[in-house]
Amino acid sequence: ARNAHRVMPNAQLDARAFFEEFEHPFAGKKQYPTLPWRSSWAADGWYGSPPPTLGQHNAEILGGRLGLSAAEIDRLQKKGVIASKLG
Repeated sequence: ARNAHRVMPNAQLDARAFFEEFEHPFAGKKQYPTLPWRSSWAADGWYGSPPPTLGQHNAEILGGRLGLSAAEIDRLQKKGVIASKLG
């Protein structure tokens, strides 16, 4: 298997808009590979945002979707069960 970043730069992949560029909070401006095909429902891009940082969605998922309180999330974080955002 080939890592998509090992073929950069590549005129054909650029012409096919295979890479999406995002400003990542820690990595800076980077290009990220997308799907090898285009669809009408993803014509403007596949991802929409850079990869998440470590623990970025803890409150949204653990609190909003799973119903944990802020205190429970904080306790899990302090015990090292879950990680928090870097930086």
